[in-house]
Amino acid sequence: MSMGVGTTAGSGPGCLRKAGYELVYRLGEGGMGEVWAGARLGLEGAIKPCAIKLIRPALAGDEQYRRLFVDEGRVAMMLGHANIVSVFD
Repeated sequence: MSMGVGTTAGSGPGCLRKAGYELVYRLGEGGMGEVWAGARLGLEGAIKPCAIKLIRPALAGDEQYRRLFVDEGRVAMMLGHANIVSVFD
C-alpha cells in the first residue's frame, strides 16, 4: 500500500503519475479518504500492483487531517508482519 502519496491542496491524481504511481480503479472509501487499486511505475517500464490511499479533497486543506493522514502512514511504515500490508510512501 502506498499512503501519503495522496492528494493535498493544489494537487490531484495527475500528480501521482509524476510521483511514479497510476490510479487504476477505486476499491472503496471511508470517512477520511479513498483506496484505489494502482500501479507503481518503475524503471524500464516495470509495473508493480499496489493500493493507493488518497485523502478526501475536502479534507486536504485542513492541516489537522493532513497530519493525521501522514502520521497514519508513518506509523504503518514501521510495522512489519505477514498479515499487515506494507506501506512504502
